[in-house]
Amino acid sequence: MLVSRALLASRRADETLAFELATQAVAMAARSGNASAGALALGQIAYSEYTKGRIAEAFEHARRAVERVREAMQAKDTAGLQQMEVQMLTLRAIIEQAAEDFAQARVTLNEGLALARARGLRRPENSILETLGNLELRTGRHAQAVAFFEASTGRAEEIGWVIYAAMGRLSLARCHFELGRPDLAAEQLTLAETEAQRCESREAPQSRAGAPTTAFGPAHFDERMSATGRCEFGIVSDRHSTAL
Repeated sequence: MLVSRALLASRRADETLAFELATQAVAMAARSGNASAGALALGQIAYSEYTKGRIAEAFEHARRAVERVREAMQAKDTAGLQQMEVQMLTLRAIIEQAAEDFAQARVTLNEGLALARARGLRRPENSILETLGNLELRTGRHAQAVAFFEASTGRAEEIGWVIYAAMGRLSLARCHFELGRPDLAAEQLTLAETEAQRCESREAPQSRAGAPTTAFGPAHFDERMSATGRCEFGIVSDRHSTAL
């Protein structure tokens, strides 16, 4: 119950309360021997610390979360625990990126990706592919980022995850723009805008399909990115629920 309340508080952006509840949940899980609940609570603490910029603390809790879920799997290897292991690895990698340990983040993400694919976990796989794309984008490896974003967008469309498909295409637009491919960037933006209209967020932009690509320059790109990015208002709670 405490873990559920902590997750709910986090989805409501009250990370202070989420941290307090998750800390209590860790202690209770330790007393009861519930390793899976302890792992989930540790993951929430890691996320709360991460949002507050306490990266070293966040990493330590994420590391412990991975260890704890693996302890739980030794006792009983369930589908739920298998998914949690991949999710905790993804969370740890995001925190490793925040610490600018990009090499280790790649190792962690590739480990999680291999597990997700072996277990047929399509949503966690999508999240990892997107995170790998963001890692390569952040480090300026745009061509590699394109490959990951294309894979994540394809997976999102396959499972009907509209908001992830929209953001994936938005990221592809950024990559193509940085690679000097304005026509491809404009094409991806138009597709992203179409997907954004399907998001439930009231902030989803109006369609600009058919906008002339000849006028596609840096200022126009940034304006369209900003407008389409409003769809992310409707992503936050869903993204967090899948991260944990």
